[in-house]
Amino acid sequence: MIWSGLRSGYMKIPRTVGRERCRVGDSKAHSTCPRSIHSPRVSHLRDKQLGRPHLSTLAVTDIGPPLDSCSLQTAELLDRDTDESAPRFQALITSLTGVFGPVPAAAARKKRVARTTPARKRRTRSPSAGTVEQNPQDALDYVRIPSGKFQMGGVPGDSEAFREEQPRHAVEITRGFWMSRSPVTVAAYRRFADDTERPTADESSINENWAKPDHPIVNVSWEDARDYCEWAGDRLPTEAEWEYAARGGKGDLKYPWGDEISTQNAKYDSTNGTAPVGSYGANGFELYDMSGNVYEWCADWYAEDYYASSPSQDPTGPPVGRLKVMRGGSWNNHNPRLLRCSYRYKLVPVMRWLNIGFRCVREVEI
Repeated sequence: MIWSGLRSGYMKIPRTVGRERCRVGDSKAHSTCPRSIHSPRVSHLRDKQLGRPHLSTLAVTDIGPPLDSCSLQTAELLDRDTDESAPRFQALITSLTGVFGPVPAAAARKKRVARTTPARKRRTRSPSAGTVEQNPQDALDYVRIPSGKFQMGGVPGDSEAFREEQPRHAVEITRGFWMSRSPVTVAAYRRFADDTERPTADESSINENWAKPDHPIVNVSWEDARDYCEWAGDRLPTEAEWEYAARGGKGDLKYPWGDEISTQNAKYDSTNGTAPVGSYGANGFELYDMSGNVYEWCADWYAEDYYASSPSQDPTGPPVGRLKVMRGGSWNNHNPRLLRCSYRYKLVPVMRWLNIGFRCVREVEI
């Protein structure tokens, strides 16, 4: 009656109920399809992830003859998976079978044959901490960060800590997450801009014509960063997640690598702009550029006294505010005090600067 991976155009279900029929279409349907079938979301899933027809743009609509292809709507029944054993696909088949009767014999045979062929399956076990995987949407590497506890804020004996870094307090990150191994690059941001048909960030004097694709994107507002992360299937990190990841499991150090800093450790005290991502050593969680190169937007609103009342588990910042948190320091900071793991910076979310970038995090499936 119906199966995933239809190879061309449309396929009728050969049974009728009164004057009503159903038609099924795949994402490579012809120009008579409704425009929604060619939405950026669907086009991405089709062309950049699967590379072949799949059943992510399908809905069944009761329509009378003549069957009108433009009556179709879209629905992500299989999301990113072409496995025809997917629960929502099977639920659709069950529902249609109740209306149109059992699957015709030829289709049933084809379905049984298909089951003998190994199919890609979803991951059933969580990857271990430190695992690196590429996100097929933005082609960046993401690192699996484990859950854990740490002390957030200025470390003992750090005379450079600002008042807003106090009091130091215990925080538990109760769920692991994926974090992009580096700040988002120019190349990755171009994929986003092309896929969503929006302009690339304003060109910068430190990367004219965006000719350096392996450098971090800059001149992006908080809203730009948020939109990119949502497109990538991700989100911006919370301030707590960012500091936890920056420390890399080494809780009492000022910087990701230790208590001292030089230009051999990070990109700062510079006048010539950003460096290619990953130019300096990784931290304990195998993350690059957690200090220097570009400031990174976080999801949280900023409040100077937030640490005094911050929850001990998975804090997400104040519910409202005027400024958004930024972390990490940048290439044009001459004072290394601003590159410490605990340093908190803030800015209005619409601001774009030559030293502002971001990275994304993704939830770990349970």
